[in-house]
Amino acid sequence: MYFAGLLLMLQATKAGDWLPERSLVKSQFALAFPLFVAVTFGALQTNLDKLIIAVLDKPENYLMFAVGATQLPFLSLFITSVTEVILADSAGLFAEKRLEKIAALVWRTALTNMLILTPIMLYFWATADNFIRIVYTDTYSASVFVFQLYLLIIPARFITYSSFEISSGKTFIVPVIFAANTILTTLATAVSYTHL
Repeated sequence: MYFAGLLLMLQATKAGDWLPERSLVKSQFALAFPLFVAVTFGALQTNLDKLIIAVLDKPENYLMFAVGATQLPFLSLFITSVTEVILADSAGLFAEKRLEKIAALVWRTALTNMLILTPIMLYFWATADNFIRIVYTDTYSASVFVFQLYLLIIPARFITYSSFEISSGKTFIVPVIFAANTILTTLATAVSYTHL
């Protein structure tokens, strides 16, 4: 895969000096390094909650927590789809400095996500006990509280802040957003740990 990308890059590059310009390398690094840090926080956040419980508690409680802390898979798919559309639309708006349109796009995105995700969150909150028992059997009924607690994180995902920062070229803010999400996950883990 690396070599295919390298070949495509060489074909797209004009003939001449093969060394990249120092200013371009600096600007690429300034844009990409914060995203690397954000991805690191994202990888940490993905399993941090389960790691905390695995270290602090018995295997039975870890299993109850892991089942409850499972997020609904279609939510990530939906939010990722929305993010891709936002990135495409907002990059052009930022280039043209059309701040009113960007604000309208942020509002429209948040409203759309809220209208779609809130009923889903409320439905699974109300039916959490039955959902856990049907999907995982009665053995995992202690996971209901954790599942409901993790449903409360959904409103924090109404706006995909990082996509707007990437579109604007201000990627240095993205690691801060991911760090805040990691802290939120840690707090949710601490609260749910006391109820296992």
